[in-house]
Amino acid sequence: MFVIQYLKFEMTDGVIQPILLSGNDIGPWLGLKTIDEISFTPYTLLRLSRISNIKSFSEDESSEVDLRETLLTADPVNNFEIDTKGYDTWLKTLP
Repeated sequence: MFVIQYLKFEMTDGVIQPILLSGNDIGPWLGLKTIDEISFTPYTLLRLSRISNIKSFSEDESSEVDLRETLLTADPVNNFEIDTKGYDTWLKTLP
C-alpha cells in the first residue's frame, strides 16, 4: 500500500524544512519508507511512500480494538479508489 502526502516548505532556524500540509498526517501508527519526492511547483512537494511498518501499542496508548473502531467509523477524506485501468497505467510507469 502506498501513501501520497503533500508538503510545503517553511524556514525554521534559517533552514528550509518540508512540512506536511493539513490533512496529510496519517498519525503515529504507520511507518513510512519514502519512495520518491517531486515538486511540481516551487512551494509544494509531493511525497510517495510505502507503508513499511505498522507500529504496535504500548499499555498506556489506546488499544488496537479502539483504534480499529475509530478508523472504521471515521469519515474518509482524500481517500480514492483506483480502478484496474488506472493501476495498470501507473504500473507501466515504474522502472
